[in-house]
Amino acid sequence: MNEQKIVIAGAGGAVGKHLVAQLQDSHSLTLLTRSRAKLATSQVATASIEGDTSSLRIAEADVLRTDTLQGLLEGAHTVISTVGASLDLRAMSDKRSFMDVDFAGNSNLLEEAQRAGVRRFVYLSAFGAESMPTAYTQAHEALVRRLKASGLEYGIVRPTGFFYVNLEFLGMAKSGVASVIGNGRARTNPIHEADVAKACAELALKEGSTEMNIGGPETFTRQEIAELAFTVLGKKPRVMHVPALMPRVMKPLIAPFNKRIGDLVEFLGYVATHECVAPSYGEKRLEDYFRQQMQA
Repeated sequence: MNEQKIVIAGAGGAVGKHLVAQLQDSHSLTLLTRSRAKLATSQVATASIEGDTSSLRIAEADVLRTDTLQGLLEGAHTVISTVGASLDLRAMSDKRSFMDVDFAGNSNLLEEAQRAGVRRFVYLSAFGAESMPTAYTQAHEALVRRLKASGLEYGIVRPTGFFYVNLEFLGMAKSGVASVIGNGRARTNPIHEADVAKACAELALKEGSTEMNIGGPETFTRQEIAELAFTVLGKKPRVMHVPALMPRVMKPLIAPFNKRIGDLVEFLGYVATHECVAPSYGEKRLEDYFRQQMQA
């Protein structure tokens, strides 16, 4: 067992659970979660999820509450944070903004890492976030700037869209009609969450400060992703095009009731109408992912 201790914040999330699978056999892990019970049902790959062991510890903490973080990072060499507000448009009860969670919460985690003498901090941002004019990406890059000024070694992973976000297309295809923002010709190479976790684990084990832009092995237009969902279902594609300006019109109408949803609509509208192709890193195919989700 490698004695290097790694803390995974957001361990039960889409990327976090794959990080546990990547690292648990070779490193001592502390899994930070807001709910131990929820973590146990999130398919985190650990045989000892029900109790702490010498190589695995589970700690309940809310990164928005600094008092819950105190002491949890002591003795850790590296912190990997995949913490962020939900990207689910249907999660209406979560009204915290991306600045409230992605920036403020991770800032609290970073400050505790500095206090505890952590050597390295790995953070999950988004591809193109440095120049993308959306609240979602601005929150991420504000944290990146703070991390770079922290004095800690850092790793920054910037992936394109996760596979699970594209499940919206599969859901729409099941209903009979899928909608695409704009003309559907903007290209992207989405990436599986397990491949994103692999990149985070890679940077966690490197020396020095490093940044990685990553995407999947296949490049699609947005139209092609929508049509792929119909193909997997064995249906004839029916794709409706939503005016590109619609997200900009909707944001000020939604934001007073749920700022996160308003900001998310803005972000999804932007990436749907702009090229988002990163260097190929992953190996997993979107069609296989869609088919696996149908069988789940």
